[in-house]
Amino acid sequence: MTIRGAGGDVRVRYQRAASLGRWTLTGDVQHGYELTATALDVDTYWIAQRPIAVRLTLPNRTWRWTDLNPTLAGANLTIVLSGPPETL
Repeated sequence: MTIRGAGGDVRVRYQRAASLGRWTLTGDVQHGYELTATALDVDTYWIAQRPIAVRLTLPNRTWRWTDLNPTLAGANLTIVLSGPPETL
């Protein structure tokens, strides 16, 4: 499965660590997902803190995964996600 979108954010509790531009989510619930995204407005302090959560904006809902370890290379963000998302 591949889903593409734009919008969302990376957070440490209530603090925004980065905004997300365009993103791609590949994989499935059984084997896990990989999120690749363009990170915008990155706060270097907060992106290094834990626990990290990511929220992806979809047309009629928001998906969230928590307790993550993102990899940031320039503006390219990659996160391995496991399990189904929490729907907000």
